[in-house]
Amino acid sequence: MNTRRLAALLSPVVLLSTPLPAGTITVDPGGGGDHLDIQSAVTAASDGDTILIMPGTYTHSGKSAAVVWIPDKSVTLEGVGDAASVIIDAEDAWYGIQVNTSETAMVTIRNLSVTRGLDAGIRAYYSHPSIESCQIFECSGAAVVAVGSASVSMQDCEVSYNVNHHGPAIWNPGATVTAENCEFHHNDATSGTPLDNTLSGSSMTLTNCEIHHNTGTRGGGVSSSYSTLAVVDCEIHHNHGDYVGAAVYAYGTGSAQITGCDISWNTTPNNGGAVAATNGASLELTSSIIHSNEGRGVLLAYGSDATIDNCTLTSNVADDWGGAIYLNGGSHTITNSTIAGNWASSGAAIGTNWETSVAIDNCVIANNTSTDPGSAVLFSSYTEGEVLSIGNSGLCNNSPDDMGTHFSNGDLGTNVFEVFCTFCPGDADESLTTGLSDVFWIIDRWGPCDGGCQGDYDGDEAIGVGDLLYVLGDWGCAVTDPI
Repeated sequence: MNTRRLAALLSPVVLLSTPLPAGTITVDPGGGGDHLDIQSAVTAASDGDTILIMPGTYTHSGKSAAVVWIPDKSVTLEGVGDAASVIIDAEDAWYGIQVNTSETAMVTIRNLSVTRGLDAGIRAYYSHPSIESCQIFECSGAAVVAVGSASVSMQDCEVSYNVNHHGPAIWNPGATVTAENCEFHHNDATSGTPLDNTLSGSSMTLTNCEIHHNTGTRGGGVSSSYSTLAVVDCEIHHNHGDYVGAAVYAYGTGSAQITGCDISWNTTPNNGGAVAATNGASLELTSSIIHSNEGRGVLLAYGSDATIDNCTLTSNVADDWGGAIYLNGGSHTITNSTIAGNWASSGAAIGTNWETSVAIDNCVIANNTSTDPGSAVLFSSYTEGEVLSIGNSGLCNNSPDDMGTHFSNGDLGTNVFEVFCTFCPGDADESLTTGLSDVFWIIDRWGPCDGGCQGDYDGDEAIGVGDLLYVLGDWGCAVTDPI
């Protein structure tokens, strides 16, 4: 056989073994694209294709249990224009999008909206989707669910107004979820937590996210049970938990790391703490602000240990023990932190109970108020087996006393006690600085008050514009060492 004929016979084989270039498929409900519905485009797509979705509302096509079902292929779904104008509407009857791919398939969902998903807005089933710049809202179930060995990555998404018994924003039963630069708000968990990281082996990492105005029973913002949780550089505010962990709750033999976060204005009626770890969970809380939470700042109980370092805990309130921090058992270290302006019946700064071990070093504890006669801002109620120590710290202007008897027994002799601290004039919330937290403090108490009330700088028996201007006039003042 001559070489020219041999080459002609082999050339189809060579062409078939060469990967075809990725293509672009257009979906337009108005008829101007390759397909009218998204599911038809996904079915026709090959590995590596991008499916461009024109503005419109896309509903179920009758071809699967989801409006869009992605089988084992690598594709990108990308909305054209504003994400709010490209809507996948599951009509409270279907999943919005189900990703049902293998570990090797790469699926990207970008710049579109998913709404009214039944059980799930986007469901990752043993798959690894990337969800980017999407809006997921008003689902009667979890906005995002990660099942089995799934690994879900979210970036720049808004997840809001979803309702489910657990995990209406994210439900992660045993998989891996990361979210960066996302906003989670107004999600309601009727018997759980809006961002729910549950079951052994689950992992959730939240970075630079804003989590606000969510509600739940065990955890108003984020919870992690027997799992690994990392919360980094996030703002977590105005969440409500019915029982425990108004902002973040860790339960069971897992771990929670919180660093660089602002956790403020969260509420729980049962003194369950804005941040809570119980039943063996370990907490590492570093370089964070825990401010103006109702129902305690931090709660550690039932065998949970904590390391708290370089944090500011201010203006937290508890009707019971431990306004800023309450420790019920476990072993803890609290270092390089400021605990100021907190309020509780006993132990307004730190309350301990039931065989607790805590070592406090190089902290500022100032202007905290305990209301029960004979109590102190560092107070212990049950001393059997407790080991309490404090050293290298400054205590100032606490009422009625700095230390209860058992904390006094742990005074290492390197602390400084002063009766009077010089605070910034506009420091309404007594946190040792004048800034945005004081503006929030003033606004939260806006209106008439009794004469001489705290924050009434202009003496008109009301918290109003004049007092706000006074705070702004002292903006940026900071007392780095009140002693």
